[in-house]
Amino acid sequence: MSSFASESLRMLRRIIRGKATPAPHAGTPRVLDGISAVAALEARLCDAAGLGASSPAALAARVWNSHQADLALNALNAPITGIDADSPRTALAAAMGVAMSGRRATVFLSGPDLLQCRDLLAEAAGHHLPLVIHAVLRAGTGHAQAIGTGHEAYHALDGLPILRYCATNVQEAVDLAIIARRASELALVPAVIAMDAEQTALAVQSVTIPDDELLRTSLGSPTDVLAPATAAQRLLFGETRRRVPPLYDLERPAALGTLQGPEAWALGAAAGRAFFDGDIERILAESAEAYATQTARRHEPIRTHRTDEATIVLVAQGSMVEIAESVADWARANEQRKVGVIGVRRAWPLDGASLAGACKGAEVVCVLERIACSPQDDGPLMRQVRMVLDRCRENAQHGTHTHPGLPALAPNATPRLIGAAAGLGGLPVNAADLLLLVRELASPARSFHYVGLDFVRSASTFPKHQALMDAIRRDFPDAATLGLRDRETPTAPSLQELTTIAVLRPAGRSHESFVGQLASLAHTALGGSVRSRPGISWQRVEQTLTDRVSFSTSAMADPGDDVALDIAVLADAGASLPAALREDAALVMLAPAAEALSQRAAGRTLWVVEYETDNAAEQYESLLGGSLRVLLKKADAEIPSASKMTTLRGEMLTGNPDTPDREALLAAFTAGYELVRMYEAAGSGAGKPPPLLDSDSEAGKPPPLSSAALPREVADMPRGEGLSSLARFWDHAGVFYKTGTTSELVAEPGMAMGSTPALSSVFRDAGRTSPSLPLFVPAECDGSPDLWTTCPDGSVAPLAIT
Repeated sequence: MSSFASESLRMLRRIIRGKATPAPHAGTPRVLDGISAVAALEARLCDAAGLGASSPAALAARVWNSHQADLALNALNAPITGIDADSPRTALAAAMGVAMSGRRATVFLSGPDLLQCRDLLAEAAGHHLPLVIHAVLRAGTGHAQAIGTGHEAYHALDGLPILRYCATNVQEAVDLAIIARRASELALVPAVIAMDAEQTALAVQSVTIPDDELLRTSLGSPTDVLAPATAAQRLLFGETRRRVPPLYDLERPAALGTLQGPEAWALGAAAGRAFFDGDIERILAESAEAYATQTARRHEPIRTHRTDEATIVLVAQGSMVEIAESVADWARANEQRKVGVIGVRRAWPLDGASLAGACKGAEVVCVLERIACSPQDDGPLMRQVRMVLDRCRENAQHGTHTHPGLPALAPNATPRLIGAAAGLGGLPVNAADLLLLVRELASPARSFHYVGLDFVRSASTFPKHQALMDAIRRDFPDAATLGLRDRETPTAPSLQELTTIAVLRPAGRSHESFVGQLASLAHTALGGSVRSRPGISWQRVEQTLTDRVSFSTSAMADPGDDVALDIAVLADAGASLPAALREDAALVMLAPAAEALSQRAAGRTLWVVEYETDNAAEQYESLLGGSLRVLLKKADAEIPSASKMTTLRGEMLTGNPDTPDREALLAAFTAGYELVRMYEAAGSGAGKPPPLLDSDSEAGKPPPLSSAALPREVADMPRGEGLSSLARFWDHAGVFYKTGTTSELVAEPGMAMGSTPALSSVFRDAGRTSPSLPLFVPAECDGSPDLWTTCPDGSVAPLAIT
């Protein structure tokens, strides 16, 4: 059981026994994604927000503007303003200006934005601005750009005196925003609250939103007059100061950030660390304790899970912490391995004493990082862990006065440190892969691992790819042991009782909100906990994305990316069925898709929404209603009446309730909820469906492609070598994407260059899949380079070449 679940049960037992009272401001349960939750929270707290981030943090602007239009005033009855900026740097600069004028401000940034703005953040820290920055951790640019989660930008802030938290889930992102805001305004130091992109910021989860009264009592107004929190502030401001001091004040003008000589600059830098940093940990502890008293939600800087007497300890940050905790529980229950987990919530100031105490007694400590570390060098989180343990050893040798606040650990009592990179660029973090890592750590042979990656495979059904792997195995003998990936376990083992639903939808916007709306309706009916994972892609055509959401009637940790599926909703009728489907899984679809799917799903249970309409919006609503009914049935829940669920759906629909199509949409939802029928798929076979193309098992692999299957452009061109070779790209990358067998991809040298040869767009028949593409008229073409660089595939090649 996770530490969150254990604490919840302990609190419940104390309430029942009369030894504790419910928290006065526990909040209101909701289902929201992380970026929406924090943007809505800040709109109730702040005077202004800097809006101009890149994706995915750009979604915060939509939420903020919506709240500004609906509310106009925040919880403190002050007007709220959104400052639309043309770049992330401008957005941050605007928020800094608001904070300097004595008003409460926030800004939302993505990972690459943080990298661009490091100098501005250093300036904000130098001016001691009480500014809270919400960061969505997208991977930074390296050999190529990425759309998934990465922690490069988070660790790029190392060395700056900025409060830095990494939230494990949406609840922590909300709670830490309030704790950090209070501490930031008392200690006069900026704060960054970071969260993983598709695992937290874009993922809908069950979350408890604090009420306005808590915000007013715990944070107050930026104009409140209060006593200085530190002796240094008293020397600067006197016996009282404003909660957010105005550095730009027309009544008391002063210059900020002027050019200084070496002696003045050095004295200022040293004074900032000596007189301001020393009180931060005390103020943070007081802020966290005050919040825990009000809400019964406690967030220590170091989150520990079953570290007592653990011989193997996993250290992680962000969303990976909950997955690691689930793996630790399973390994203890089924393999008798004493595994514990340390989650580093706060990177600065680091709670070294708690970190060292949790590591004490372990034989092996493995540090998991979402950053492409080198096997020869420590990653940034590993450097912090190693620094703490080294200082503890120095305390044992020279006395605890050497590094005050840290315990003394004898050299023979400190664990062996192992590094591991996982989830790079948003790569799925599978619980089965982490369990494989735990087994390896029982007697580690290497000091570093890439989790979830292959460098070579034992065999490939593609001859040219097999030749490449043979060459890698010959020239790099250690490559085979660098990666750890479990190919034998299609779904991870788990101690949690979950009902998981996958929504298979075409890339685009038509069903992007489907899983969130389904989760919100189901949570209202079922209660409990929700964890989701959205499908993300850089493509807008010719791809099926899978959104996934898990439900539990009790507290639930993130189960990882390889959870077994109980239900699949086929919003894209031509999608391949997921390999993670259980034997008794239900397939939900509209009636027109049922006949086409019957042969591919022989032996499966089909739930068909028997409501026929040509209106796309009504089809959406009917599929939503039918999916909800099947989910409630699969979860063995009491089925609410159609009228009750239709009323809930009506409350969710946005816009004017008197719009002409609103009643039609609700009628379609009701019909879907009532007219979903169960059938047994026909077709050959006594029960099991045929092998699925996207399965990792050998039975699911396609036969080797013959030379006739090569695209004509590849067959006609000289094969050549090097990065510009279209044939090489086809043999080692293109063919796997074309056939849906991306599990064959390995970390080979060509991948490290991030290069795509010209004319690779001929592998896609864009004219067939996207009939809306414009007509190519050679006589009017001006040869703009945007045709080859800005357009995703190049406008010319896929249209002009048959």
